[in-house]
Amino acid sequence: MFLSVAIAVCLGWAWLETFYRHVAVNAQLSYGSFDPPLPNGIPLSVKVLPIIGNHYFGDFQLPRAYAAELRHGFSPYLELYRPEQYPPFAQVLFVPLTLLPLPAAAATYFLLSVGVLLVPLWLMLAPLKWEYRTIT
Repeated sequence: MFLSVAIAVCLGWAWLETFYRHVAVNAQLSYGSFDPPLPNGIPLSVKVLPIIGNHYFGDFQLPRAYAAELRHGFSPYLELYRPEQYPPFAQVLFVPLTLLPLPAAAATYFLLSVGVLLVPLWLMLAPLKWEYRTIT
């Protein structure tokens, strides 16, 4: 019931936006993303490439780049642009990902991220039947 009402409201809103306000709704729903690979001015020896389309996933590639520096014997904390928002141990966790090519490292990182979220959720919902756990 709620989903039907929500779809009707969304379709009505899209119709009003398109025909009365002359705003293309699809232009509001899709846009060119601005995903810079790294903050400006960070000198790293690691080449940063887009992973999916033009998305660089800087939250993944920046710690991986610092971990690559660490793996080659350079402490990222001795540079002018040190990783202030990441604790030192975070670079150690990313060192194994520097041994893989970028697509494989990204896939591993994304799968681990999904697992870290879904496995506890699945275990937390243990009192429910598996059908309800799957829906949740």
